Amino acid sequence: MPAVPFADRTDAGRLLAAELAGFADRRLVVFGLPRCGVPVAYEIAQHLGAPLDVVLVRTVRAPDDPSRLLATVLEGDPPEVRIEPDWDRASAVSRAWLDAAVSEALREVDRRRRRYRYGNRPVSPAGRVAIVVDQAIGPGHAMAGAIRLIRDARPSMIVAAAPVASRAGAERCRGQGGLPAPRGRARPARPLLWPGAADHPRRSAGLPDAGHLGRARHYHGLPDREPPARS
Repeated sequence: MPAVPFADRTDAGRLLAAELAGFADRRLVVFGLPRCGVPVAYEIAQHLGAPLDVVLVRTVRAPDDPSRLLATVLEGDPPEVRIEPDWDRASAVSRAWLDAAVSEALREVDRRRRRYRYGNRPVSPAGRVAIVVDQAIGPGHAMAGAIRLIRDARPSMIVAAAPVASRAGAERCRGQGGLPAPRGRARPARPLLWPGAADHPRRSAGLPDAGHLGRARHYHGLPDREPPARS
């Protein structure tokens, strides 16, 4: 397994920002997936001079198989709940259990909306390059949900950025099509994953938190010292 070439989320964000420097002259917005993707996204937004926001997605996974997606909750007014059609194939999962888990995910999306945005309106990605950031892409369900959510606002491009990713997760993210077709192309573009997939999907899960994030362009006081999320 190759070594991870960064010390913490701040370092990972700065390395990604250098890789993404070619987008600096574009109309950008950077979205971080709370909790652990936000410190990485902050560094990218600071270095590229882009607005920063969060994208709120919660996934419900099978208790005996975290790689198996049962439902996804996407922020919105109202939030959108997507139940996987084969959810009942998961062992030890009843409809009552699933409903309770979805209800908890809805409450968490609302709590994070209030905590991270402080009453501010979301930043619109319409017509912009939307860089969506997490600390790692494992199965890729949360990042794929974020791409679907942002895609509906019609950005000019979506870039899924993470310091490490599994190949399976990377392919899941690339499979989220439906972006507006670039000039000269008849087919819609697929989201671009940056950088390429690696063989160490979860090595960043235990990284120490970066220091206080200071002030972002659209809201202040983004908290980063919280327990790891189950996103």
